[in-house]
Amino acid sequence: MSLDLKTSNAQHIDKKARFSVMSDLYQKNLGVIHRRWPELANLIDIQEIEHLDACVVDGKHQTISVEGIQLSSRYDPIEEAFMYRKHTSGDEYHVMGCGMGDVPKILMHDKNAKKVFIHIINPDVFKLVLHFTDQPWLNDERFHCLHDTLMNTSVSEVVLKHPGAIILPQEIILAKRKTPNLYYHYESIIFYRYAIQQFNSDGSIEFDQLRIKENLPLLRKKKPVDELFKKHGKKHQSVILIGAGPTLEENIDKLKEVYKKPGRPYIVAASMAGKLLYKHEIYPDVIVNVDRGKGLEDNNQDLADFFPFELARHKTRFVCSTLTPHNILKDWRGKTYYANLLTEDYDKIQEILPSIRLYMYGSVIASALHIAFAIATQRVYFMGMDFSFPDNKFHAGMDNSTHEKTMKANTSVINGYGEEVETEISYRTFLTGVENFISMQKVNELEFINCSRRGAKIANTTYLDDQEII
Repeated sequence: MSLDLKTSNAQHIDKKARFSVMSDLYQKNLGVIHRRWPELANLIDIQEIEHLDACVVDGKHQTISVEGIQLSSRYDPIEEAFMYRKHTSGDEYHVMGCGMGDVPKILMHDKNAKKVFIHIINPDVFKLVLHFTDQPWLNDERFHCLHDTLMNTSVSEVVLKHPGAIILPQEIILAKRKTPNLYYHYESIIFYRYAIQQFNSDGSIEFDQLRIKENLPLLRKKKPVDELFKKHGKKHQSVILIGAGPTLEENIDKLKEVYKKPGRPYIVAASMAGKLLYKHEIYPDVIVNVDRGKGLEDNNQDLADFFPFELARHKTRFVCSTLTPHNILKDWRGKTYYANLLTEDYDKIQEILPSIRLYMYGSVIASALHIAFAIATQRVYFMGMDFSFPDNKFHAGMDNSTHEKTMKANTSVINGYGEEVETEISYRTFLTGVENFISMQKVNELEFINCSRRGAKIANTTYLDDQEII
């Protein structure tokens, strides 16, 4: 059953009249929250809700619409709640948002449910709901009510890995009003889930099995990425991490100056940036590829066409996933380290060719960041990590026609100047992956410095601006 997001038969809420009538119900609900979660109760109580554009919507059942978004179905909210639940498993649940409280209510009647975590995404909307509906689940000791700003764990990690996760889409849409970053995180989760489902249903498993069989004889002659970590792990004060975003071009001159200095930072680059670096006589210490090349093959392109084989002559090391295209692995004439990724599709080959498993969140830059983090002791500089299309350009050093079949600007992000810049949903997902990795590290363990403000703003990073790279 789909959720009706647009209102009809709506009666605008006379807030002053209704709130005064319903204040006893609100105080009852809030009293339970204050007893069990006093910090959350204080947060809810200070919310201003008079500004909300709220309507009561009549159907077979009543619901509330906020900013044109219904909090539950007006036809059968209980059936809708069961629909969300049927996609879960286990006896522990994480519910992202509360809606009208229907999902918590059906879980309350589940005798097999041991723990239920309700994540309050929109505290102002939750306060409004507490005025209109009784929430008996608040008294259930199995339930734990949290606000995401109070959480110690990454929201994304909880949702992606937990079989009992339920995401209420109406709450996610409403989160964009005040916490767009949270909205983007959930959007990325949904996109990532969809990508995984597609992977499992489009022949990719068979594709990978053939790739492993093809690569195995070559990989057995190579070293795992563990050897690179042993040699360089935490041995360099600074690492420059280079993506293939458009702003890499404007940083090339600065990078050339740094590259020529003795004792320069260690340089780790995504392979897609390699040809531009080679053209400017910048030879990174390591290039990284984790792309299978399958999407390009489907569009009659070959990942090898974009690969900087020339760098092998300049002692650049190559870190590749074990599922890297065979022709790239075969034709690279330099030192190679293989690695498996932290995703389920690498579990089987990990048993055959074990390695340190590199972080993965849809993009090579996630794995390259893991390598940079392992090597740096003080700071990591980001270059060409735009996750967006400044000047409507897709990649540094390439014409847009190269990727026009696979790229399409369909959303936006905020850049370092507070401006909207076009991007693709997948790129925003890659951004989420980088932000998640940074947030999982110890506070102040490393400083992450972005060399350009024109790309997407990356949480928990600072900007280089006029400072020197050291």
